Amino acid sequence: MIRAIATVDENASYVAFVETPSVNEKLLDVMSREEWRELGVFVLDHHGQLSEEPSAVAQAYEIVKEYTEFPLVRKVVIEPPVDADMVAAVLLLKRGPVLPEEDVRVLDKIDRFGKHYPSDEELESAEYALAIMQAVAEVVKKPYSDNPEELEEMFEKALRTVERVVDDGAYREELASKWLEEFRKSVREAEESTEVIEKGEVKVGDDRIRWCAAISEAQNAFTYLYREGYDLVVLYSPVMKRVTVGLADPELPIDLRELFEYLNEHHREGWGGRKNIGGSPKDHEIDEEEFKDIVSFIHGWLLGFS
Repeated sequence: MIRAIATVDENASYVAFVETPSVNEKLLDVMSREEWRELGVFVLDHHGQLSEEPSAVAQAYEIVKEYTEFPLVRKVVIEPPVDADMVAAVLLLKRGPVLPEEDVRVLDKIDRFGKHYPSDEELESAEYALAIMQAVAEVVKKPYSDNPEELEEMFEKALRTVERVVDDGAYREELASKWLEEFRKSVREAEESTEVIEKGEVKVGDDRIRWCAAISEAQNAFTYLYREGYDLVVLYSPVMKRVTVGLADPELPIDLRELFEYLNEHHREGWGGRKNIGGSPKDHEIDEEEFKDIVSFIHGWLLGFS
């Protein structure tokens, strides 16, 4: 896994590992996050063994409330993907609690559960959060280079842009409006280009769970399908040749980690993710016929709740 080490401020005390799951798993096998922190290392992540934790920006927000002098971090270790959660977390470690708590909450919800999860009212009032997401999207180019120096340069540029979001109100308003406009347009495009190939409903305890299997390349296909009332979505990307499974609400009485264990046994090894989202093996390409077989496996697993 490509990694980069970016300098935040040479005069600060801490080093931070922000969303570097391939490293953090090993760090936490040695010592707890609290013990690392005593040694001057922040471990901010919500993947792998930390999958039940809030996002990196939410963790950083709680940390900086304990301090009065900033920046906290001298250097930060990152790995792809560079996203708004990662950059906003480092912003807080550098500048302190400069983001409204409501905006941190929106960034946390979107990063962990998707753009559908904050209400429309929350989105419309979260100017900092929307501007940060737009700023990072305009800077970060994909696919990522396998050169750590280029990854570092991209991250540092994103951090500078997000700092401008905090400092420049007109710029912040412009980017937030742009994000909201593009988001709404993207949801409309998802409605036009997403094909639902199977759908159904199962009873889980006292809840009725509506589910569907769909094919789409639309950026906000999940958001569109969740807003259509589906609780569980199985989405296939013909370009990426991957399957992603997501829950509309993390409080639903289904743990997708149990589904991934089932698919590891009945389909192939390599499925994984968190309680509310995950997907197919990263090193295996899936065609549409195999996707239909996977849908059958998932349908069978869901029927086990009835």
